Amino acid sequence: MLRRELARVAARGVPAERVVWSADTNPAGDHDIKSVADDGGDLWIEVKATNGREGRFTWSRSEFNLAMRERQRYVLCRVYLANTVRPVIRRIQDPIAHLLAGEMRLELNNLAAEVEPL
Repeated sequence: MLRRELARVAARGVPAERVVWSADTNPAGDHDIKSVADDGGDLWIEVKATNGREGRFTWSRSEFNLAMRERQRYVLCRVYLANTVRPVIRRIQDPIAHLLAGEMRLELNNLAAEVEPL
């Protein structure tokens, strides 16, 4: 995914130094790659890969919060068949908009809430 992103920004004449593989130094961070949007601003990329074709993946709270905060500047890259020679990659820009449109769904089985104690 990093190579694809480097090629994408190079095609726009953007220096490779603007693309940072954040997960290399901080695997528990809220994104995997910091890149450059078409307008020159920051772009946050989260990569979710599985070996199969299923769409389910785990999205951490910090990743979800970044997606909510950055919206159009957040891209979820869903990689299917990651262990094959022909993985399939879907780029989903602003996944929150896709959630709101009913094109994605969250499973909230383990959702816990808290209010002020009495």
